[in-house]
Amino acid sequence: MIQKLDALMDKANRGFELRDSAPTPEILTDLHEFSAVNRADEVYGLLVRRDSAVLAGSLSRTVLESALSSKWMGSPSGSAAALESTLASDRESLHEFISKSDLSVPNIDRWCNPIPTDRLASAHAGPGLPNFQIDLARRVPVTVEAVTELPAPVANLLGMCGHLNYASTWTSVSRESGNIGATATAPMAALFAQVAGTAVASVRGLDSDSTVTDLIDACQVDHKLDISGLTTPRKSVENLVARPPATNSPYSDAGRPTRLVNSLLREATASAQPLVDLYTCAPSLAEIESREINLTSALPFYTTLELLRVVVNSLRDGSSPYLLVSASRLLFEHGARIAWQTHRLSVEEIENRYIAVMDDATYRKKSMIDQLTNRGVAPEISERLFYPLGRGDYAVDNMRTPNGTKRPSLASPAEQLRALDIGFAEPGWVELAYKLLSNGVHATPLGMLHTIGGYYDGTPASDWLSPEMTALALDTACLGAALAMYGIVPILQHQHGLSDQAEWTRELIGLSKRVHNACLPIHFLG
Repeated sequence: MIQKLDALMDKANRGFELRDSAPTPEILTDLHEFSAVNRADEVYGLLVRRDSAVLAGSLSRTVLESALSSKWMGSPSGSAAALESTLASDRESLHEFISKSDLSVPNIDRWCNPIPTDRLASAHAGPGLPNFQIDLARRVPVTVEAVTELPAPVANLLGMCGHLNYASTWTSVSRESGNIGATATAPMAALFAQVAGTAVASVRGLDSDSTVTDLIDACQVDHKLDISGLTTPRKSVENLVARPPATNSPYSDAGRPTRLVNSLLREATASAQPLVDLYTCAPSLAEIESREINLTSALPFYTTLELLRVVVNSLRDGSSPYLLVSASRLLFEHGARIAWQTHRLSVEEIENRYIAVMDDATYRKKSMIDQLTNRGVAPEISERLFYPLGRGDYAVDNMRTPNGTKRPSLASPAEQLRALDIGFAEPGWVELAYKLLSNGVHATPLGMLHTIGGYYDGTPASDWLSPEMTALALDTACLGAALAMYGIVPILQHQHGLSDQAEWTRELIGLSKRVHNACLPIHFLG
């Protein structure tokens, strides 16, 4: 399967380059393809290295979003000009959010245009891309299946990975792997490979290439999913309506980052080293792994460590900007959710929020299986995908709220971020940070500019991510991981009789705030 994906990626990369002198619409079209190829490449790399399963799933989902965008732009309903129009809308949305939140962002022009060329300083306001970030299995099942050759509900599984729902962390649990929280199970790895490979082939016009057929055949051996013979659903991307035009298209021409900014970024990266060193002292579950461990707490713990490792390696080894931004947003959202679930609450509130989080995971897992069943997938195939350890008394498989009783309410990611009380001068910055990271994660036109910022300066690929987005990703990854550990470790300590870790977790929070202070003069948030 890995070899087949490698062959497809080799063909997708051939004969492609960004055209420096192209007009704005064509630059954005090039970036759209370039970004999709690079994100699919990163999925391949994660699978080869046996790194973070949830990150591979999340990136696969965004490559699919790019493929659906391409299909829509090529349909009678769409137009390639929608990329430029969406850039105008992204910039307008950013200005409006900052104004409504009463935040001070003096480098707003850099956030709106990190590319040092005036050809991207303004964007024509017109009908933009539809929202391809939500509910794809219900809204465009025909196109999802036409692109991936997989049942449309698989898109929802990838969406769970993108928000680190607890059920999605089980994509790394198997009897064969001792690397929970990291390596994808064989069926899940095959799913991620097929989605990323078929989606990038669609973007690059390789839908009918033999490498695509070879990849699908190899992946089906592991995941067993096959849509041949199933009835065709009805809704496609052609049914989606364009986003309304921006009412105002801000002009943004901030030029190249200064030497001072680049120097500050080096200092900010160095400021994270004490925090990285402290994580080498993370509590070990090795002494208890000879007996049953509690996956409800161990999986979030190991997933946090794995995602942080990816962030550190991305900064240290010059890995892809896509890995850095995506892993950082996962950690940020994860930390906010665990803080919402555990920090400064009564025992009753902690219990209710635990039920809210876990019942949501159980509901989504059951809903995922039901959707596949309704699509014609055999029960034994779903069983293999979603019960890697077989049926057992695992928390994710049993609702805590009795039937007929309303489940405790789970706050949205935005509400969880707003609830963070961690002593920053402008608490509202965390929502803006999430919004900016999401542009990078979902490869919106504005997000694409940040992940390719250094290309036009002739810098190495490892430096292509804009200084602002690099600083923000580093900051939010460190903060999210520290908040997650602050909430998880006391639970592990209680469940498994570990030594007291209170001083260690307090030091994590303190060092993450130092990283924030070092990143602040670069991203100017908080």
